[in-house]
Amino acid sequence: MRPFLKRLSLFGIGVLFLNALLWPVSEKILFAGYSKGFEVVTQRPFRTLFLGDSHVEALGNAPESSQAFNFGYASDSPPDMLAKLFYVLNRKVPVKLLVLPADDHFLNNYRIMVNNRERVVQFSTRSAYKKCYKQGSLAFMWEKYVLRHLPVFAVQRAQVVRRSLEKQLSEMLFKKMDKESETDWVQLSDSQRRSSAEARIDAHFSSSQSTNLVALLISSIAIARSNDLAVVAIRYPLTEEYRTLAAKRFQGETVASLFKREGVQVYDFSAFLDGHPDCFKDADHLNARGADLLWKSIETIINGSDRVLKSALSSSAARPIHVQTGLAARPSENEDPSRR
Repeated sequence: MRPFLKRLSLFGIGVLFLNALLWPVSEKILFAGYSKGFEVVTQRPFRTLFLGDSHVEALGNAPESSQAFNFGYASDSPPDMLAKLFYVLNRKVPVKLLVLPADDHFLNNYRIMVNNRERVVQFSTRSAYKKCYKQGSLAFMWEKYVLRHLPVFAVQRAQVVRRSLEKQLSEMLFKKMDKESETDWVQLSDSQRRSSAEARIDAHFSSSQSTNLVALLISSIAIARSNDLAVVAIRYPLTEEYRTLAAKRFQGETVASLFKREGVQVYDFSAFLDGHPDCFKDADHLNARGADLLWKSIETIINGSDRVLKSALSSSAARPIHVQTGLAARPSENEDPSRR
C-alpha cells in the first residue's frame, strides 16, 4: 500500500509542477488578448457592435468615424457571440446596431467544438451561460472558477497553447513575423492557392449544418431586437478560389438565406475584392490592406447612409429590416484599391 501511495504522491506532485509551468503560459496565450475586448467594450462610446470569428477579427479596430466596436475574435462561435451580446446588454452599453456574420461555415457542426467557451465563461453570468451553452450551474462553476487554474486538465486549451508555441518557435527559427507574411496569398502560385483553399474548405465543410447553432443564432437576433437593437449581417470577402470551391461543397440553406428568412438584411461582400489577391492574408482572411478597403464600404452602411437602415437606427424599437439598395462599388480589376 505504501509504495502505491508513494507513486501516487509523486504523480500528483508531477501534475502540480506541470500545471504550475503551464498556467502562466496559458493565461498569456488564451486570456490576456481575449480579455482586452471585454475591458474596452464598456469604456469606449460606440453605437454599432460587430460580432463574429476570425473573419471579423481580421478587420482590426474600427475607424473612429464609424462609431463601431469590433468584438470579433478567432474561433468565436454562435454561443460565444450570444454570451458577448449578453455581456454588452447587461452593462447597458448604448448600442443601436448589431452586425452578425453571414458566412456559410459559421453554423456547421464543427463549430460546436471549435469555440471560445472557456474564455467567454470568465465574463458570463450563470443565467447567460445556461442560455448560451445549455449547461447547468455545476458546469458553470467548474469552468469559471476551477478549470481556468488547471490548464493541465483542459485538453482543448492544451491544443491552442501548443499551436501558439509552435507558431512562436517557427517565427524565432525563421526570423519571420506575421506582418511580413500579410501578402503571402498574392505570392502563391495558382496550384498553391487552390491547394490552400481546399484545405480550408475541408476544415469548414467537413460536417453538416448544426440545428443547435442555427437556433442560437436566431435567438441572438430575437434578443437583440427585444433590446431595441437593429440587426444586419455581412458576408465577408473571400478569395475567388475559396468561394468557387465552397459553392461546390456547401449543402443546405445558406446562412444568408437564414438571415433573410428572419427579416435581417444581408450585405454580401464575398466577391468585393475579386481581382485583388494582394488584399488577402490567406484563402478566407483579409490582410490590413483588404480590411482598410472593406471598412470604407462598411462605414456607408453603419453610419446610416442607407435610408431604411437610418430610419431603423433612429427608431425607439428595432424591427425586421429589408434594405434594397446596393453596396458601395468594389474596386475594379484594373484599379489600385489603395486609391479608393
